[in-house]
Amino acid sequence: MDSVVTFAPLIVLFFIWMSLSQKAHEAKRRQQTILKKLQRIEEHLGLNEVSLEEAALQVELVQLLHEGKTVEAVKRVRETLGSSLLEAKQYVDQLKSEQGL
Repeated sequence: MDSVVTFAPLIVLFFIWMSLSQKAHEAKRRQQTILKKLQRIEEHLGLNEVSLEEAALQVELVQLLHEGKTVEAVKRVRETLGSSLLEAKQYVDQLKSEQGL
């Protein structure tokens, strides 16, 4: 009986932690969805100015693409912009198309 009383607060804390962790994960997922929608709106309105970081990334990517390192270019997009694999591949493919590669 004493062991149940001893572990009861730990069990309650575990369930509270799990609930908060799940809510934080869901909030992060919603935030990412909102940011993607905002980016699409900016693109549609022509407000998507290229940042200095992204401009530097594009220079690096063009160099990698000229060297035939498409996979490395996709990896760099994912690391720098935090994109999913599909988004990074589409980004590189669009850049390839724009550069005529």
